[in-house]
Amino acid sequence: MSLSPSYQSIFSSFIKSPVSTPAYIYSNQKLIQNISLFSELTKKHLIQVHYAMKANNNAQILRMVKDAGLSVDVNSLGELTQAMKIGFLPSNLIFAGVGKTDSELELAVKLGLKTIKVESVDELLVLSEITNHLGISANIGLRLNPEIDAKTHPYIATGLATSKFGIDKRDIDQIISILSNFPLLRLTTLDAHIGSQITDLNLFVDVFTFLSNQANFINKKGFSITDLDLGGGFAIEYDGSGQSTLPELDTLFSKIALLNNGAFKISIEPGRAVVANTCAILTRVLYTKTNGDKNFAIVDAAMTDNIRPSLYGSVHPIVKIGQGSVSETLVYDVVGPVCESGDFLGEDVSLSQCKRGDFLAILDSGAYTSAMASNYNMRPLLPEYLEKDGCLIEIRRRQNVNEWLENLEIPYEG
Repeated sequence: MSLSPSYQSIFSSFIKSPVSTPAYIYSNQKLIQNISLFSELTKKHLIQVHYAMKANNNAQILRMVKDAGLSVDVNSLGELTQAMKIGFLPSNLIFAGVGKTDSELELAVKLGLKTIKVESVDELLVLSEITNHLGISANIGLRLNPEIDAKTHPYIATGLATSKFGIDKRDIDQIISILSNFPLLRLTTLDAHIGSQITDLNLFVDVFTFLSNQANFINKKGFSITDLDLGGGFAIEYDGSGQSTLPELDTLFSKIALLNNGAFKISIEPGRAVVANTCAILTRVLYTKTNGDKNFAIVDAAMTDNIRPSLYGSVHPIVKIGQGSVSETLVYDVVGPVCESGDFLGEDVSLSQCKRGDFLAILDSGAYTSAMASNYNMRPLLPEYLEKDGCLIEIRRRQNVNEWLENLEIPYEG
């Protein structure tokens, strides 16, 4: 396995540090490299980049995104609040999500967000009532279901007709009728998102073609759609190499720019491609055991810290670090302490023979790991560190169990 230099720096800095496991450690250098590539797309192709902060909501990462001149895409009140706390302007924010609450929609209208994405006829009707009640107009986008197969895992394929996401093509006429009767709803954007971990970038040309055809059709009915949002989902190689589809995006958007010919503003919403290959989870072997023919390395990290292997069957490369000599290689299931059979971080992983106290690194763990972490088994959320110039800088502290339990308690006298 040829590891990215950023991981080598993380390991070296970790071995010299007093940081305890388990912990997420990010490479400052790799984050800058990934964010810069998207910043270059903005400058060269006039692509509007909205980082999908559902992938990772760490405040330091969001600041780096903001400092690069990019914006964010939010999916909840919590993400909206975090984005504004960091300093993103409401007028640059996109609010997505298939199930926004009435209070979330009302706040989005009051704040004057760049775009509120609508995903159903019902949601559009609720939004029309809210704008009429407030007497405030709102910029909206329609998330359409393009029925394009992203050829990815079923759990992260979002553009098929059977997906919960997006507006069915059979509802478009009704949507147009509603918009015609509610002038406070300003239709500015068409959007589609076909999935995540997409390796065939030509599918985004198909998305552009679908959206531009729909926009031209709707604009002929008296609307003025100016923006097309192609979504995100650009893939990375889950092999510790640091490789992704990012270098190919220049060719992709050159092709789309030629097809577009300045007709629409183009937006994208990368998440995984920004952060996934920037982070390793550092964990310590607590015990080893053999049951039948199966070897287990039981570590202090768990599915609560990276649920992707259990949820999606995702495979993260796992390596042993800090070992001078190479010992016998064995095949392990790397498992955590949680009381679930699904609590594994890797299955059938080849590692030099493990013993109590050895350190393992679960690579490419920057996306949909800490953001999806849970307190199951009442485990505290992990700390997060940024590796920069050989030092580990704490950017999110380990959850304090006592403080957390105090916040859970509601005095009751019955």
